[in-house]
Amino acid sequence: MVRPLWHGLRQLSPHRRFLAIRFRWMNRGLPSGEIALRRDVRLQVCPGAREGYEHFACRSPEMVQELDVFLREAGSASVLIDVGACHGLFTLSFLTRDSGRKVVAVEPSPRALAVLGQQLELNGAPAVVVVPHALGRTQGTVSMVYEWHHLVRVGAEGPAGEDRGEVVRVEPLDDLCHRLALAPDLMKIDVEGAELEVLAGGEQTLIEHRPVLLLETHPRELGRLGCSVDEVVQFLEERAFQAVDSRRQVCRPWKVVSRSRVSRSCWVPAGPTRQKQ
Repeated sequence: MVRPLWHGLRQLSPHRRFLAIRFRWMNRGLPSGEIALRRDVRLQVCPGAREGYEHFACRSPEMVQELDVFLREAGSASVLIDVGACHGLFTLSFLTRDSGRKVVAVEPSPRALAVLGQQLELNGAPAVVVVPHALGRTQGTVSMVYEWHHLVRVGAEGPAGEDRGEVVRVEPLDDLCHRLALAPDLMKIDVEGAELEVLAGGEQTLIEHRPVLLLETHPRELGRLGCSVDEVVQFLEERAFQAVDSRRQVCRPWKVVSRSRVSRSCWVPAGPTRQKQ
């Protein structure tokens, strides 16, 4: 009883109402196969992707802000690695301002890949390089289970999602960048608890190319894998990355990162890298 009431009250917040009104205004007159995420970001959308895309347009204030920050950082970027691309919203949004920019979309989930493929075709983005496996600390394989269209790593406690899962190939980010001759200046990472695995497997890339990082942290899933949000923050700070707020002002990490809930943060290079001791 309490949870539905709380959910209903959240929907009545002035900011949520503003986002809903803005979304309806931006999308007035558009056909059902098209969606305006922002005034200058309009995409073709298949039925399987629409609901997820709407979360970044109006349904979730946190996800709306995440896309706003991404679009701000994307303005001056030329090479994006979208780790956990899901249905391709960030990949395609990156290309709306310059279709010639380079994008690598990493997505191990066959369910998500099916929708991602439709979205790339609908939006005329055949040059996007799709990597259909996971990134991690070392080469190998990993057991993963489904949560919706996402694949989540199986931790020490066993499966966290559905019983049905996949055994997925894993490649370090450094190996991927070497193999594809990538010099990323922007990365979005949404990997459902495997954040530290991805970052550790890309240490040389972070040191050499100093990309801006848009990072989702998942405390519960990190804990299942035997690590924590604190370790993710420490890893980034030791390599001279600093957290910034929604206005791109440098801030304490714990202003934008939570130890108890999913959070979305932006990390920018802070200058010369401090080598790991």
